[in-house]
Amino acid sequence: MVVERPSSSSNQPRASPGLPPFHKVPKHDITELVRRVQIRGARADDFVALAETLINRKNTLVARIEAWKHKFDSQLCDQGLNEQAWVQLGPPFRQLEKEMDNLLMRMAGLVEETGATINRANEAEARAMELSERNYQLLTEKEEVEQKYAALVVDHKEVINEKCRLEKELGDMKSRFDSLDGRVKCLEIDLCVVHKPFMKAYSRRGALLVPPKVFRPGQQLLYEEDATDVGSSYPVPHNEERRFRDGVITPMSISPVGSSSSSSSSDDEDSSGTDLCEFMSQWPAKGSFIN
Repeated sequence: MVVERPSSSSNQPRASPGLPPFHKVPKHDITELVRRVQIRGARADDFVALAETLINRKNTLVARIEAWKHKFDSQLCDQGLNEQAWVQLGPPFRQLEKEMDNLLMRMAGLVEETGATINRANEAEARAMELSERNYQLLTEKEEVEQKYAALVVDHKEVINEKCRLEKELGDMKSRFDSLDGRVKCLEIDLCVVHKPFMKAYSRRGALLVPPKVFRPGQQLLYEEDATDVGSSYPVPHNEERRFRDGVITPMSISPVGSSSSSSSSDDEDSSGTDLCEFMSQWPAKGSFIN
């Protein structure tokens, strides 16, 4: 008697790729790992179904063996067969017992492999959950880094705008400095021009007496260059000096007509200059002297 073996086409589990070691699983390959876990679970289900099929076949074979034994016993008792009949029927029974033992061993191996597969599937599922949590943590950190980067970009734009503003202010200050420097140079030139005709007078007195009604303190006195107008060498009486003490001006307050200092002060009404020729025409009536 030949025992039928299970068909490999119907009951054989599907082949699936083996799971890699846990330390070699890519960190972000969670989808592939979950797919393999599902394949392992399906294979475990196939193993369970195959084990149930083998158990059913075993029970069927045991029932058939028992039925044959009862049948042979009844036949031997009825027909009175001798021991020679048992010798003829012994090898098939022993072959059947060997096949039963092999079947039981296969069932035990399948049960053990099924348990190991289930354990590995559980471990792979736990590993997949751990990697999923790690992936979520990395995504959260990525969002935080992106927010910090956006804040840094905004700060960078603000710094660039502040830099442009400071550069503009620096350019304005440089322009202002250049204009002031040019004005200082013009004043120095005006001082040299004014000092030349009054050199003798300033070398003795160092001041110019002006009536207060003609010249106000802080007002600029304009002078027209004239080769004949070199000032007066007459000494100034002490009473005249005391009389016009408020009108004493320094050489820095005098500049020729048409100079840059006169044009630079033309915007302010309080700092508008007084023509020296007009002042000189009124001078004798005031009884003052220029020394």
